[in-house]
Amino acid sequence: MNIKEYYDIAVVGAGPGGYSVALRASQLGKSVLLVDRRPTPGGVCLHEGCIPSRALLRVADTVRRTRRAADLGFFRKDAVAGITRSDAIDMEKTNAYKQGIVDAMISGLGGVLASRGVRYVQAEARVMKPGTVELHPAGGEQGPDALDEPVEIRAEDIVLATGSHANELESVPVSHRRILDSTDALDLGLVPASALILGSGDVALEFAGIWAPLGTRVTLVERGERILRSATKRVSATVSRNLRQAGVALVTQAQILSASEDENTATLRYRDADGQVRSLSADVLLPAVGRMPNTGMDWLADLGVALGAEPGEQGRILTDAVGRTNVPGIWAVGDVTPGKQLAHRAYAQGLVIAETIAGVETTPLDDRTVPATTYGLAENCSVGYTADEARADARFADVAEDSYPMAGNACAAMTGQAGIVTLVSGRLVPDRGGDDTGHANTNAYGARAGERVLLGAQMAGPQTADLAAEAEELIGNRISIHDAARLVHPHPTISEALGEALLLADGRPLHAR
Repeated sequence: MNIKEYYDIAVVGAGPGGYSVALRASQLGKSVLLVDRRPTPGGVCLHEGCIPSRALLRVADTVRRTRRAADLGFFRKDAVAGITRSDAIDMEKTNAYKQGIVDAMISGLGGVLASRGVRYVQAEARVMKPGTVELHPAGGEQGPDALDEPVEIRAEDIVLATGSHANELESVPVSHRRILDSTDALDLGLVPASALILGSGDVALEFAGIWAPLGTRVTLVERGERILRSATKRVSATVSRNLRQAGVALVTQAQILSASEDENTATLRYRDADGQVRSLSADVLLPAVGRMPNTGMDWLADLGVALGAEPGEQGRILTDAVGRTNVPGIWAVGDVTPGKQLAHRAYAQGLVIAETIAGVETTPLDDRTVPATTYGLAENCSVGYTADEARADARFADVAEDSYPMAGNACAAMTGQAGIVTLVSGRLVPDRGGDDTGHANTNAYGARAGERVLLGAQMAGPQTADLAAEAEELIGNRISIHDAARLVHPHPTISEALGEALLLADGRPLHAR
């Protein structure tokens, strides 16, 4: 095998984490090779995840708004019913619209990588030892950058960004016919009349938000006592209300037993909370029960990279705060590392790794302030601490939780959806050695020990995910509640709900009771 090229950095995997490393490192003068088995960069997020799902959610939201048009005086109800029937939706055009968005983003990303001098190669990569990567021709669809013969690459630093794949349930084998995975579900040629969705994480909730407005009878099946178990009870209740209002049936405390299919139907057997065995049938069945890191490669084990064994870390590559693994010269980013499996988290990790390798001063990612968001009918976001988490942390005292229901927000009322903003605040305890953001008992904006600051925000309802960035700024920079509450939000907007919640937390509510 010939040694063909030398690089400062080789990145294995071209999803958000991998390509963010490549873009920033090249900007800092490093020569970078970006390798992925796909013909084009972008990873699951761009090809089969965030972007195509958001495109279909945009279609679903358009249909949902049209269905409300009669209530707003635009059409007679019978006319609206005619144009929003599932059989009136041209899925060929809908899928073309979705793919057009994806293709435009892929083209734009490829252009940025090329302009930065990043070399993209379609290949299967095997990291043989620090500094050495074998590249082999990738199977499947071949792109213009496909490798046609094996080569060995040398690189001073190697970044592992191999991403994740959908978790599979042994009791629910995916057939790609009636029992689907999320990739299948994004490319259906017609709107299913009925659908069973297992789980209540972001993938499950977003597909419920795609299908229900298009006319599908959706049933969400969750093993826990409530949906969205990672969220607060108030957020879970608000999301449940919005889903039920849209016609989504919710089944909780369901122990999955088995799934089967015939030519026309998928059937799920489960045990309910009373121990009774029940069954549900639908046109399609989508297991959406989390994602697993792509760390099962033989070469990774041979390399000696340490994987986690604790809950939440199992099978994931362990790193320090800036992305170093236990093997010198080997780094890891994105879904293969412990923490939230989110594209925007991977972007931030990638910047830190690139800057650390380049010797540029950088700040490690604060995982606590990374927003977790879900879109569609179940839109919600969470940033920072919940009240229970903050009360369990000795660095905070006098922790309070204040909730502002969005029923009083005019713009939320216009959508016909329920909403809530919950803020968690507390005082910084002196002499506790700072917190997990690297802050000591003060910050650049003047929050001092003993001063009440914003510690967390949990929101659900229309457009609340768009409020996550503002909440993150306030939480991550430890802005005092009083200073945050004096800032003015434009009227009338959804963002006023956050402003009202801040005033409530500051002890001087305006429109809240």
